[in-house]
Amino acid sequence: MNYPPQPPFARQYGTSTPPIPSQPNPPMPRSASAAPHLGPSAPQSGLKLPPPPGMQYRQPSPGPPGRQPSPSLMPRSSSPAMHRGRRHYPNAQPQQQQQQEPSASSPQFFSPAASAHAPQSNGFTNASPPVQSPTPTIPYNPNAHQPYNAAMQGMANLSMNGAVHVPLIGQPPQIHDLYAQPPSIVLPPNSAVTAAGTVQCSPRLKKCTLNHIPNTDGLLRKSKIPLAVVLNAYPSEGSGDIDIPLVVDTNITRCKRCNAYINPFVTFLSSGQWRCNMCGVDNDGKLQGSHVPQYFDYDYNTQQQVDRWSRPELNYGCVEYLAPTDYMVRAPQPPVFLFVIDVSAAAVQSGAVLASIEGIIASIDSLPNETERTKIGFVTVDQAVHFYTLIDNEPTMLTVSDFEDMYLPRPAGDLLVNLLEARVIVDDLLERMKTMYAHNASPTCALGPALQAAYKLVSPTGGKIVCMQSTLPTRGEGSLTMREDPKLYGTNKESTLLQPGSAFYKTLAKDCTKSHVCVDMFLFGQQYNDVATMNVVPHYTGGKTHYYPMFNGNNAVMAKKVKEEIVTLLSEKIGMEAVMRTRTSPGLICREFHGHFTVRQPDIMALPNVPRDQSYVVEIGIEEEIKAPIVCIQTALLFTTCDGERRVRVMTIALPVTSSISQVFTSADQVALTHVIAQQGRNREVDALNKATTTKISNGVDHIADSIINISKAYAKEIMVATANSANSLSICENLKLLPLMCLALIKNDAFRQNSNVSSDRRAISIIRLRTFPTDRFIPYLYPQFYSLHNMPQEVGGMDENNQFIMPPALNLSSEKLERYGAYLLENGQDMFLWLGKDVVPQLCMDLLGAPNMAAVKTGMITDLPVLTNPFSARVAKLIAHIRSSRRGAEYLALHVVKEEGDQGLRGQFLSILMEDRLLTAPNIAGMHQENANAGMSYYQWLGFIRAKCQKS
Repeated sequence: MNYPPQPPFARQYGTSTPPIPSQPNPPMPRSASAAPHLGPSAPQSGLKLPPPPGMQYRQPSPGPPGRQPSPSLMPRSSSPAMHRGRRHYPNAQPQQQQQQEPSASSPQFFSPAASAHAPQSNGFTNASPPVQSPTPTIPYNPNAHQPYNAAMQGMANLSMNGAVHVPLIGQPPQIHDLYAQPPSIVLPPNSAVTAAGTVQCSPRLKKCTLNHIPNTDGLLRKSKIPLAVVLNAYPSEGSGDIDIPLVVDTNITRCKRCNAYINPFVTFLSSGQWRCNMCGVDNDGKLQGSHVPQYFDYDYNTQQQVDRWSRPELNYGCVEYLAPTDYMVRAPQPPVFLFVIDVSAAAVQSGAVLASIEGIIASIDSLPNETERTKIGFVTVDQAVHFYTLIDNEPTMLTVSDFEDMYLPRPAGDLLVNLLEARVIVDDLLERMKTMYAHNASPTCALGPALQAAYKLVSPTGGKIVCMQSTLPTRGEGSLTMREDPKLYGTNKESTLLQPGSAFYKTLAKDCTKSHVCVDMFLFGQQYNDVATMNVVPHYTGGKTHYYPMFNGNNAVMAKKVKEEIVTLLSEKIGMEAVMRTRTSPGLICREFHGHFTVRQPDIMALPNVPRDQSYVVEIGIEEEIKAPIVCIQTALLFTTCDGERRVRVMTIALPVTSSISQVFTSADQVALTHVIAQQGRNREVDALNKATTTKISNGVDHIADSIINISKAYAKEIMVATANSANSLSICENLKLLPLMCLALIKNDAFRQNSNVSSDRRAISIIRLRTFPTDRFIPYLYPQFYSLHNMPQEVGGMDENNQFIMPPALNLSSEKLERYGAYLLENGQDMFLWLGKDVVPQLCMDLLGAPNMAAVKTGMITDLPVLTNPFSARVAKLIAHIRSSRRGAEYLALHVVKEEGDQGLRGQFLSILMEDRLLTAPNIAGMHQENANAGMSYYQWLGFIRAKCQKS
């Protein structure tokens, strides 16, 4: 269809049904209307960390004194694009209706299929806010050197009677602040040896739940806030605003007592001495490497004096060293990839074998092989284990069916070969594998013996085993039984399905860790896969688990998703043979560690493989009163690159110490807290996820609810004690105002949702994701991004003046935002959903999907939108493509088309993601009258529940 030139006003298309009347907007912060962007900054030299995809930092509502917004959040003038017209798809017969006053009652679950003219219960409009030109991304500034006296005076104003309280009940959550910068770190003057703005490690690499550390354990306990650091030590490479400089000097300077690395917060003394900021000892050079190196002041290559204060170690909170041979037990090993592929009858019939082979073929050229040392091998398994020699002129298959004493039929050098030298044979074998097992009738799978053989093959050098598994192992060691029992769903016995079904896999994982062998799992399920057991080996070896329920290789979308995710995983520039250790200042101690690794010593995490974009949590305790003005937490990651370089990445943060509980609360990072609450349990003994897997699901839910209740109660008691009517209100400080929402999102996540429709495999993979996702994937996984398409601003899909992609405004996850004639896009980092209201006009169907009307639109998973020539389709296609490219990690986002009056399963899946709504199966009573927390609560019921629990002594 040819469109005339855009008029200066919005072009409108008619519908047969009037729109839902909008009610006036209450006063909202600027963040509610700012347009986020996902686009990367212009490429710069060196290793960069990309900004969190899917959202641009926005200006939060005014916070308490001492919390400064990021420079990128400052007000700015609007761009010319803001004044251009939009294309709208509203109805053609608007009806005048009387606007109603906002109701004080909690909103009930809104069904879009029901009458759309019911008044909105909370008085908030469903109209999309106007777009604004996105703010340019500014490098993170820890504000470590801003005027200290002024900052401390600001904090002093946060007295018991002067704290800035944010009331939670009666207003929607300000979701844009989920992506705001954490509270500023304000250090005393001269805390660092240089005035660089990069002396603190970026919070995208490492951040603490508290940016003011309580000086005593009693003060920490009084706040009820857990103290921990969240690490994303090895994020994806890409353009961004954070440099990680590489120090090529092989003489690494460390403390002679605690072995901490020199950093911006040490103190230099006379005669080449320096004082360690971690333990306080004076390093005098009596031990090798403990003195200030002469090359700090003199360059022997140029025979000239150099500026000590320009050294990267003294200017950057995160720095990477090229490690000398002292840091090597053996010479760096080459990257090794061994593929173990299930070729049983079920795997062949489902298309998993062909999809796996296609993914490997597409990945061969992307495997890390810059030094031309990469090795590769293949093992297939059904009722026997099949090996392939990759020498001479063609591959040869060797079969082992005796599992009593699993052995290798040929020397490892014949089965595991140099990729470059054997490329022709490798390509030949992969082409043959496409049809080799097409008629295989073997119903069983000996996965355990196959993994044992793979371990024996890879263990001399270490490396990565990539397993493609489709059927439950039923032969040899590691055999599993069908444990799935839908009768247990939603009961106290359901947690037994989340425990490993065999001890074999943990024993194998321990052996793999000792030999630096990592295992990644790709699980293709048409029925039951026992994800909880299959993840044991990836869990302890630093690997990843991918799960494809109801996989059908004939579905082009599923096949593409598998292919894309295999390519992404195999092309990662991983770290190998790694160990990670966190050191703290006196008075602090590391107590618990969470993530995918093995604890080798009390404080050393062993990682045979360091994948990109995987998070780790380290819980920290306070052993004794801290008298120093600041404390430091330093994490060192020792690893081997794919290029054969041994490196040390050192991440250091310094935090001020306080005796004020007000400062403790106003320095808390709500997103980091959500990470920790999901991992941590009562009395710091068992984490919430372990509670869900070792006792019963409700225990994990109770822990999450207790965490937010205790924090809210402590805030009311310690901070709001003198506030009028504090007993009847529910308020919290600005920086924690979204913590209740995130805790509700945790409870509604499949990991904790008490629902008979959540299978054990689905729950297990959700637990895995919560354990491992870094912040920029953790947030949208808990609280997905929701956009209105039918009335999005015209400039969405374009680039702003800073070359950043312009996104539509994000909406709250509430069905009140759904209009009957609207089109919406929702994405959670795993999938995307395109929602079409029942009264979507034919023109929108034609513009977006090439269908003449809603009846012609097919629901379900689609590869991509059809390529159409109209501007609206082009902008939506750009939006979808940009979201996919900007979501870091190995997941490929499939697109699901959902019609309001279409497939009820898809419709229910979409509506269940709207976190702020009440589920239809949940009690239709106020939260204050509910005894226990449950996933069916609406956001307003949840707040009422928290307030009621806080009022009980």
